[in-house]
Amino acid sequence: MENSIISEYYEIIFDKMKADKLLSEDEELLFPSEDNFCRYCKRIIQESELETLRTEVMSLEKFANHYQERFNNIGSVHKAFFEETAHGKKYKYLHIEQMLLAFHYSPMRFMDWLLEQYCYMQFSKVIPDYIEYLQKIGVDTCVDSFTHELCRRFYSG
Repeated sequence: MENSIISEYYEIIFDKMKADKLLSEDEELLFPSEDNFCRYCKRIIQESELETLRTEVMSLEKFANHYQERFNNIGSVHKAFFEETAHGKKYKYLHIEQMLLAFHYSPMRFMDWLLEQYCYMQFSKVIPDYIEYLQKIGVDTCVDSFTHELCRRFYSG
């Protein structure tokens, strides 16, 4: 999973550098130093993860709110976070949860965190609290490790 997430961000950052004109014609990096490039990558990763988190949470919130009419509160949260697969029901991990797991961090699943906070509706209102929780468990260290690995790939490739 680690390689797929790194590959995904490799493409995102490469496209962003093209758009920002930070690549030479022969696709060499136009950064004064590797540290500057790593800071650039970290900013893109943080912005992308935050936007993805917001999008995923809004989608889950909308889905859960739809089920509020037919299920109890907890049931609608579970309905929003599980999907049917060929092998039965499976938890839908948020992108940031997948990144943390790929880099050997074990966050509490977002669904479990919501239930622990007694949040059954309007998930989007607790995003700042969830981000604070992620910071407490080391998301910044994980992003640093991830950024370092990504920068290494750009400079070795």
